[in-house]
Amino acid sequence: MKKILITGGAGYIGSVLVPLLLNQGYQAEVLDTFWFWDSPNQYKKAIEDQLQNKSFINNLKITTGDIRNIKELDSSLDHVISLACISNDPSSDLDPTFTHDVSYNGICNLMDVAERSCKKLKNFIYGSSNSVYGIKEEEKVTEDLTPEPLTQYSKLKLETEKYLSTKNLPHVIVRPSTICGYSPRQRLDLMINIFVDQAVNNGKITLHGGDQYRPTLHIKDMCRIYLEFIRKGTSNGEIYNAGYEYKTALDFAKDISKKTNAKIIKVETRDQRSYRTCSDKLENDLNFKYHYSSLDAITELALAFRNNKINRKYSSNIDV
Repeated sequence: MKKILITGGAGYIGSVLVPLLLNQGYQAEVLDTFWFWDSPNQYKKAIEDQLQNKSFINNLKITTGDIRNIKELDSSLDHVISLACISNDPSSDLDPTFTHDVSYNGICNLMDVAERSCKKLKNFIYGSSNSVYGIKEEEKVTEDLTPEPLTQYSKLKLETEKYLSTKNLPHVIVRPSTICGYSPRQRLDLMINIFVDQAVNNGKITLHGGDQYRPTLHIKDMCRIYLEFIRKGTSNGEIYNAGYEYKTALDFAKDISKKTNAKIIKVETRDQRSYRTCSDKLENDLNFKYHYSSLDAITELALAFRNNKINRKYSSNIDV
């Protein structure tokens, strides 16, 4: 049975990814600070609720810890999925020194320890971001274009990518689009998730601009992509974009308005970021087919809000 370490495994993506891995018969270890849970036991219960067979929970190991402080890892690990970081631009900008410590020093420490401890490691899978590209004029932004990150969050993503390339680790780098959809550790600071929250709970969507293109990816497909990299086995340092739909922010808002009857209120914005990353390389190399759309995310999020399944206390990285 393959052993997989997921750092940040109690986060937005990890809380959907971990039960997927357990359901597929893997052993999973989660290393997380559990800042967004009342306790590790609360997280464990959320994972157990998603299992096809409750006995699979016995294949989950939970470690409360910080990637900045780890000294060694299980030498028998087959895969590491690196998700832990200070997520998104506003959160990163709150305390740049702290962000650098976690999102650069911490991740580099994880890479160092993995290189030293895990001699049998088949794959170090690093969750980066397509924000490393910055603003591009090209119709399709592919992996061979030069990254031009604009924010601390994206700059640190690129710097940790570069550091990983210097390590003696079999690895792959994934640059996801904006993720959407429901998770037990919900995030309400991502575009579609924000819009659905506003639509269901306020009856209106505040749209800043609207003409900007945004690539999106359903959280379940993001987790399926990580699963496919595990199934693929050893990687050789490839970089992959991961994104499915490319619409304007206004188009996404209209989709949500149709589902919820919410009004769209447009306001001016300075944020002119507009990009369409191309994921052909991932789709071809993994023979990957997307199973979920933004419409699926909209439907499940609206239902989750109406059924009071979202704990707002732990659903935003920062208070706004």
